[in-house]
Amino acid sequence: MSQRRKHRHAAFAGVASDPARTARIRSLLVAGKPRDGVDLAKAGFKQTRSADAEALVVEAYEAPVWTLMGRGTHREAQALPAVAAQRKEDRP
Repeated sequence: MSQRRKHRHAAFAGVASDPARTARIRSLLVAGKPRDGVDLAKAGFKQTRSADAEALVVEAYEAPVWTLMGRGTHREAQALPAVAAQRKEDRP
């Protein structure tokens, strides 16, 4: 690993486990702003590539599904994972 890459990784090492970032993401999800929560979670994962950050991204993606299921719209909730999988496959 190059010296520059080591330095970059070390600079962002604490971002994924940052309780303030995690709290902010969860508050966005609860406030009905899953897109903002997903964007913030993805940014944290891009910076750290840690398992904690990845789990937070998954949690952010799952939030709308659980919200729909809570509202009784099971059909729409069941369709979302398929849409997400298709979008993931379409990415270059």
